[in-house]
Amino acid sequence: MATASTTLNNHGLIVIPRCAERGWVAEHGNPTVDIVAIHGLNGKRWSTWTNKKNLKKGETGTMWLQDLLPDKIPQARVMTFGYNADMINNYSTSNVRDHARKLLSLLRDKRDEGEQSRRPIVFICHSLGGIVAKQALRIATNEELYNSISNSTRGIVFMGTPHRGSDLASWGKILAVIAKAAFLRPTKNIKDLENNSSTLMDVSEDFRSIVGKYYIVSFYEDTKIKRISKEVVGKHSAVMEITGEEAIPMAGNHMEICTFLGAEDERFEQVWKAIKRVIDSNSDQPSEAKRALVQRLTQLAQFDHMRFLDKMPLPLEGTFAWVLHHPTYSSWLGRSGISILRILGKAGCGKSMLSKYLLAHSKSQLDWIASGYFSFSATEGRQNLIQVYSSLLLQILDFATSLYPVIIEACSVRPKGDWDEKDWEALLEAALAMFPHRRVILVLDALDECDAFGSDVLETITRVCRKAPWCKVLVTSRPIEGKSEDDDVLNLNLDKESGLEGDVKLFVADRVRLLVKALPFVQPMKSEITKRLNERADGMFLLVEHIHRSLVNLKGTSRKNIRQVLDSLPKTLEDAYAQTFDRIEAEDRNFAKSVLICLLYAARPMTVSELTIAVAITEQTPDFLELTEDLALSVLYEINARIGPIIAVTNGSVSLIHASIKDFLLSTANRYSIGIAKPSVDESPGARPKENITQFCRKWYFIDKDEANSHLLSACMKYLDLCFQEWTIGCAASIWASQNASNDSVHSSTSIECEAFLSYVVESIPDHTRDLSPTSIQQRQRVKVFFNSDRFAWWRSCYWTLRDPSRVKDRPDPLGITCLLGLKLTVEDLLISRPIEEIIYNSTKHLELAIESGSYEIVKLLIDRGARVDGIIKEGHGRTLLSAAVWYGRIEIIKLLLETPSTLNIMNQETSGYTVIDIAVVASQQATVRWLHAQGASINLATDGEVRREFSTLHIAARSLRSEMIPMLLELGADMDERSKGGDLAFHLAAESGDVKALQLLKPREIDVKGANGDTAFLRAVAFLREEAMKYLLKEGANINARNNNGKFGSAVHRALGKSRKREEKQKVKGVVHYLLNLGFDVQNKEEVLYSFYSAAAEQDNEVVLSFLMNWPGRLSSMLRNPVHLERLWSFALDMYAFEVCIYLLQTAEIDVNTRDGAGATALHIAAAKENVALCQKLISSYHADIVIRDKSGKSPLHRAIHARSGDEALKIADLLTQRDKQIVNMVDNFDQTALHLAVEGGCLQIAKLLLERGATVDATDKIGRSPLLVCKTSALDLVTLLLEAGANPLRRPEQGGINFAMKAADANSEMALETIFRMRIRIEETDVLETVRSGAKSEFHVSSLLWYAYVNGNTELARDMLNIGLIQKSDKEAGLRWAVAKREDSVVHLLAPTLDEIFVKELFGTALATWLKSSANIVERTSAILFILRCGYANLNEYYSPHPARDSRLLKKRGSEFNPLKEAARRGELVFAKAMLETKARMPISKYILDDAFRSARNENHQEVARFLEEFRASQPRKDFEE
Repeated sequence: MATASTTLNNHGLIVIPRCAERGWVAEHGNPTVDIVAIHGLNGKRWSTWTNKKNLKKGETGTMWLQDLLPDKIPQARVMTFGYNADMINNYSTSNVRDHARKLLSLLRDKRDEGEQSRRPIVFICHSLGGIVAKQALRIATNEELYNSISNSTRGIVFMGTPHRGSDLASWGKILAVIAKAAFLRPTKNIKDLENNSSTLMDVSEDFRSIVGKYYIVSFYEDTKIKRISKEVVGKHSAVMEITGEEAIPMAGNHMEICTFLGAEDERFEQVWKAIKRVIDSNSDQPSEAKRALVQRLTQLAQFDHMRFLDKMPLPLEGTFAWVLHHPTYSSWLGRSGISILRILGKAGCGKSMLSKYLLAHSKSQLDWIASGYFSFSATEGRQNLIQVYSSLLLQILDFATSLYPVIIEACSVRPKGDWDEKDWEALLEAALAMFPHRRVILVLDALDECDAFGSDVLETITRVCRKAPWCKVLVTSRPIEGKSEDDDVLNLNLDKESGLEGDVKLFVADRVRLLVKALPFVQPMKSEITKRLNERADGMFLLVEHIHRSLVNLKGTSRKNIRQVLDSLPKTLEDAYAQTFDRIEAEDRNFAKSVLICLLYAARPMTVSELTIAVAITEQTPDFLELTEDLALSVLYEINARIGPIIAVTNGSVSLIHASIKDFLLSTANRYSIGIAKPSVDESPGARPKENITQFCRKWYFIDKDEANSHLLSACMKYLDLCFQEWTIGCAASIWASQNASNDSVHSSTSIECEAFLSYVVESIPDHTRDLSPTSIQQRQRVKVFFNSDRFAWWRSCYWTLRDPSRVKDRPDPLGITCLLGLKLTVEDLLISRPIEEIIYNSTKHLELAIESGSYEIVKLLIDRGARVDGIIKEGHGRTLLSAAVWYGRIEIIKLLLETPSTLNIMNQETSGYTVIDIAVVASQQATVRWLHAQGASINLATDGEVRREFSTLHIAARSLRSEMIPMLLELGADMDERSKGGDLAFHLAAESGDVKALQLLKPREIDVKGANGDTAFLRAVAFLREEAMKYLLKEGANINARNNNGKFGSAVHRALGKSRKREEKQKVKGVVHYLLNLGFDVQNKEEVLYSFYSAAAEQDNEVVLSFLMNWPGRLSSMLRNPVHLERLWSFALDMYAFEVCIYLLQTAEIDVNTRDGAGATALHIAAAKENVALCQKLISSYHADIVIRDKSGKSPLHRAIHARSGDEALKIADLLTQRDKQIVNMVDNFDQTALHLAVEGGCLQIAKLLLERGATVDATDKIGRSPLLVCKTSALDLVTLLLEAGANPLRRPEQGGINFAMKAADANSEMALETIFRMRIRIEETDVLETVRSGAKSEFHVSSLLWYAYVNGNTELARDMLNIGLIQKSDKEAGLRWAVAKREDSVVHLLAPTLDEIFVKELFGTALATWLKSSANIVERTSAILFILRCGYANLNEYYSPHPARDSRLLKKRGSEFNPLKEAARRGELVFAKAMLETKARMPISKYILDDAFRSARNENHQEVARFLEEFRASQPRKDFEE
């Protein structure tokens, strides 16, 4: 049995000892990657990875993480994580999360220094250790504290980790087998295994949503364990089957695949090379771009539809099996050319459950499948086409990580806000096109719930499927009358299928069984109940379920009572719902109505917490304390108890349990009940009896939209009132930030429960405002007041944080944001109170935002109120409002702008040279292009007239990847033979953008026709690395050896190498060059040309291409064997700062690392100057670069590393260099300056500190005798203090004359520097002061310098002499008095105050006194200052003063902020100050009115002690002593 210490030692995260050795780090440099190993069930952090087979006595076995891996990947820091894995229960939900959090916390601590937090990470996981890693990465993705770990993770190497089971039961079996393998004995607690299988399934399924960010390698065993006779985790479970995953079989059983015999073990080679591939991965696709894309898609999707599908129940076992054999389903699944299966049926017949069932079946029947699911019911009609496309795209990306580069590149073409439905449709089409040999199934559930654009969705999906016939689409919907049939759409109408009847009978039997189980006394009537339910079912599972719930709540138990209930059973769903709502008691109806309003008309589905607050808050709610008391402890319980089972909770949001309830409540039929009203009786003689009157009363649960919207807006506005009443704006902002970050901290006992509604209110105010009726005058006024209040700015920031974080920095005013959000009525209300001048001044911005929103009415309203339409949106770009309207395709607004008198016209050019029709082409607005062309806009350059554009519309379409616009432009008369101003055809620009479709449409008669600079289209495609375009052009006959105007240096290879590239494009350049050479590109064996290839690669620092060229057979590789060419290339690489090329040359060629360039600099000099720490380490450690070598200016690499912009990297280099050789610290350059001189002159505090610690001479002098202190800026107080504390002499003068540092500080009027000097008890002699007066650089400070000396040294005699001879000017005296008051220097105060104007002195002291009285500074500091001012006796206590605004910016400068010092002290109850003030009365008598006011203030504030003192003082003073 392990001891406690042994157990403890097996837990935690440790660095493998070998990787932590100083010698290892010194030899191989600092680590560049972290590798973390995680063991599985019953494992240990050391023994799991150790092979103990065939050991001899005394041998410990091979622990490959320690003994083998560091030799293969020396730049890695290898760590192993241990946790309690002795029990199967440690894989429960809570324990997996605890293990994951422990791992994250320890790993973060290991990586908390500098660049470590961004170092790449690779996880190696055995068995269930992979579950811990998955959970850890899921947490790290969601929580900001650990985001750096998620972002830095390159990938995971799984070894026998189960990734998937077909269902919960199979997960349980997998876990049971793992347990048997781990413990090699039967597991007793089978229940634990079943429970934990749910945990593993949830963790693994959740991980799929983020797996696309990582490189995945999955090793699976190929040998059975003898006692189990099967693979523990077989291939099916051990492989995730996602695009890009490496699935590799491994020799050995489940427990053997993570241990190896030695370096010769081929299994180890498999693993370490896989780890290396993971490390090298992801460089071409930064995770930041992936995260941004996922965030963008998630934001647009707004709802997790796959999670909704997961929570949806599966059909009752045995039901719907007939569908699998239905010819329609078989045809759809098996035949090509039929892409869409539409499942039709009435509400409640199980269409959604059937879609889940068929999706699961389809995936199980095919080898591999990607799927996407979208429920129109789940989002309750709040969808748009972009939401559909982005949601499906997000799900497909989870399956196909290889799509990320394609989608990211497409998204980068246009800004975020510029994407429309067509763009997202094209992206979805591109994504589906990536699966030509695999199946993709998309499910569109409850399409009938989307009346607004359901047909558009189906048309789009049909169009996409025609281009991707391997894609299958399953659509569920109620039958739609008048819907035309489509050839490639199959219909399966459940209402007409006999199989459904049998399914419903099975469901009825199951529900009757549950009823009998709940109410055993109904057993005798089981058959009768079954019969009645079958009669009522009408093919609807939902109706049966509703009736079942009603029967469970039986009140009477006699046969008669039960039959009465059965007789009253509803015949339709509508009858069932009417019965439910009619039965609600009168006292519960207000509650029920609030609930229904929230469920039917909320701007988005509310969470349980939001709904709880929404139904509790009223206009009468006084504060959060009262609201907290009114909140239901369980609103779900109350709804079920007071209304009935009408709700469901999905993804945390509350909704009606079925869409048919919403249809019923929103229907116009059956809204009124009929009542009979008896007339009043007329008892007069001869009166005829009156007939009864029929009245129609609207049922309470049918709620008008206006009424509901007004109710919700009132709740939101009231909630905001309570927020700011409780929190204030600053606190509200803090609470919002914490709530938005999912922080669990509690803010206050009275408000924490009420905070949950904040997000809904912030997000939904515009929606409810937009839906206001024009007659809702009171609500409109309330909204107007809110937008004009100080709360608006806070709300605006919160709103954009939720809706579009990229807009948070935009700060439109209230009118601007209402224009952008399309709030017409609010715009109208805000304009009423705006003067015309203000409207005109801001009109451009407001109109731009209104155009973006697409609101013609708002644009017209602004123009009618005087807004100008000819303003410039973006200065420097010449972008007009007309350009904006064209970009968004707002044709009606375009007409309005052109009709409004202004300078706008359709031929106006932006600074870019684009006209509005060009902008329409870039925006892919076909209808707008046609309209503009019809109005006379030119599409060809030849018809421009006076306007001379650089590109025609056809050029612009080609260069903007708008090939879909080209056929239309050609139809309108675009000339494909027209050249741009630079000489290009549109064909050349299509090659430049890589648009193959455009190349096909624009292909000229001569494929190698030349464009600008003599480029052919092929050369242009090569220059921009457009491989697909290159292949197309060569297929069409393009000349691979074509040259442009640069002649022999203008070949295709030159074009590939000659353009500045991003780092991630290096491999792409190599691929293009390799492709060209393989196809027979003519290299031309001319030395000059061959060298130009190498120099071009060096210029771009592309070591990948350089390596390729040096290994290409023939003259191309042999030329660098010539030392002359090699040294020439080395010098060129250094000049270009091509460090990767330099390292490559050092590795592969005979280059001396200390070879100098023209300035005498070596590679180490240049690496240090560019602050490249890793290169410096490598040059020193691996190539033994000379660190004390000097360049022609005498500078060492240490000198080169230090400059004014030196940062953390320069500090690391200085540390590295001074550690290696301490003599470098005091080396001097040709100007005799040390590194300390440069560090001080550049303001590099940390480097200066390091140099002093390493032995730098603090008073070393340069050629003109300056020490580091003399080159230091007097304002750099930290550096001044550092040097003085290190022993620098501030009185030392330069050897060639001049003033010392102390006088330099005085001459610069640097009070803080002087105080630092005097604090160190360094006394300046009078001769130094006089020298400063004679030679100071700034004459206006000469006297001030002398005065500072006199003040700080306390030499008042010298100052008095200066005063007597008139040397000190008035301004110097005033400055000196301010300084003396601030520093509390009595002698200086009494020296200067009598020489200054009395009014100035009293005002100065009075203001200082008022400032300190209002100050919230330290009590000791405040008391000392106030008593000093009073002791001086210059403050007039009969006057009123304002605090100095610089002391406290929150105090107002206006007259109303003035106060009397004595009254303020009395009001505050500060007795000590009141006494001190009255002691000055002998010098300055106190007015009796001031004294009386002070007494009243103290009494009113209940400061009895102060009031008593003032009263006694008043009584004790003779009347003559008071000033009237």
